[in-house]
Amino acid sequence: MHDAALSLGKQTVVYQKGRINPSSANGSKWQVKPWLACFYAPFWLDYYVVDIDTKDYSYIVASSPETSGMLAWMYIMTRQKNVSEEFLVPLRAAAAEAGWDMSKAQRVPQSMPQGKQEL
Repeated sequence: MHDAALSLGKQTVVYQKGRINPSSANGSKWQVKPWLACFYAPFWLDYYVVDIDTKDYSYIVASSPETSGMLAWMYIMTRQKNVSEEFLVPLRAAAAEAGWDMSKAQRVPQSMPQGKQEL
């Protein structure tokens, strides 16, 4: 399950299944099967683990295989809600090295609306 904060200030919950792509030799190519209203999609969507903290899994940089176009996406996710710009420097560098135009990246505030409990 993944919580997404939308630019409109609404919170959504996205259910999905994930796995390492069976053809991935080094484990950096993953797949996700999204929940579509009342069932899981009958297909797997690829995504890449660009960078990850292998010590305590405190962050991950993940992206679509394509770095441009309508279906391209890239996330830098951390376990902490608030991280410094300094913390993000090497993560942004890893994304840029993978081909991402970081001038288009947007930081999304991570906070729970008043009265809501964390999952």
